[in-house]
Amino acid sequence: MVVIYAEKHSLAKTIAAVLGAGSRIPCKAEPTVAHWEFFFKGEAAIICHGSGHLAELVPAKAYGTAYEKWDLDNFPCVLDEFMKKPIERSRNCFDHVKSLFGRADWIINATDPDREGELIFGYVMETMNCNKPFKRVWLDDLTDSTIINAFNNLKDSSEIIPLQCAGRARDIADWLIGCNLTIAMTKKFGSPQNMLSVGRVTEPPKRYTETDLIATMELAGQKLDDEEARTLMKLQKKGLGTDATRAAIVGGLFEKGFLQKGQKKGKC
Repeated sequence: MVVIYAEKHSLAKTIAAVLGAGSRIPCKAEPTVAHWEFFFKGEAAIICHGSGHLAELVPAKAYGTAYEKWDLDNFPCVLDEFMKKPIERSRNCFDHVKSLFGRADWIINATDPDREGELIFGYVMETMNCNKPFKRVWLDDLTDSTIINAFNNLKDSSEIIPLQCAGRARDIADWLIGCNLTIAMTKKFGSPQNMLSVGRVTEPPKRYTETDLIATMELAGQKLDDEEARTLMKLQKKGLGTDATRAAIVGGLFEKGFLQKGQKKGKC
């Protein structure tokens, strides 16, 4: 039997429709997770899916008590090997996929056609201790003809190893920079209440919302190191500009892309 693993439910659903896989079979533990059963070129087959990343690198504290506290005498944390673990919020999906992989004779990797997709599949196989042989279906787009052609021309797993290595290297670099520099910056310039997050993909401190930016401009001068400037700003009780000026500044930040609208408020 072959198991086809897609990165997301939407992709699995599209593949299932094109390959004529029939009805969706929901997972009992998590109805949003599902699989499809059919025959692929005369062989029993299952299409299943993840929910993006199902596994991740473990945090520094998992490597010993020395890393449980943010102590610069012990950091930076630089390792020879990096452990992975299932992501808890996706545990039901992880367990469902693992049970299906256990039934497979071989697997088709149908994650997104890039190094991130390769990373996702590689971590899934590793954390599930799955050594089943696999091949790669390379889906440049999701038209019916492309999907059919790609499944008729599967790539050997050896062709994808360099791309997966690139994905793993980037993830480890993100871990090393994010973990160690976040701790160093927070210890040096921040505080337990004001973590300074560093990394390729990160969010700004909570205070940098549209509302808080305006409040910061209104209180400008009260946190200046220059005593004369600080006193002057307090006496004037103006902050930075007028209400109209502050609104214009925030509007300009939106226009230039430095502020973006979130679900409830702007973030920069």
